[in-house]
Amino acid sequence: FESVMVTARDILDSAPYPTIYPQPSLNQCISSARLTDYGLIGASTLGSWIFGYVTGAPLRRPTAATAATIGATAGILMVYQNTSQRLMGLRANDREVKKYSK
Repeated sequence: FESVMVTARDILDSAPYPTIYPQPSLNQCISSARLTDYGLIGASTLGSWIFGYVTGAPLRRPTAATAATIGATAGILMVYQNTSQRLMGLRANDREVKKYSK
């Protein structure tokens, strides 16, 4: 049974889209977030708040607030992942290529 080691360099070398930043920083990811990314954060926060409110009896508001915090955290992490992948060329990144091309 042969061991196969895949490195980050192997993945980036075979990226299907142009690589803008091979190791994007947090600031680069935040500055390249799209409107739909912010919508994802809002939707995950709102959906989690509704879920917490509906299932949180008898402490509906504290449960909803906790669920909304968890949903916002999940949304932020998903946006960070999506923008990182676009900047590394692992997702479609036409807008980012236009924005950062010199």
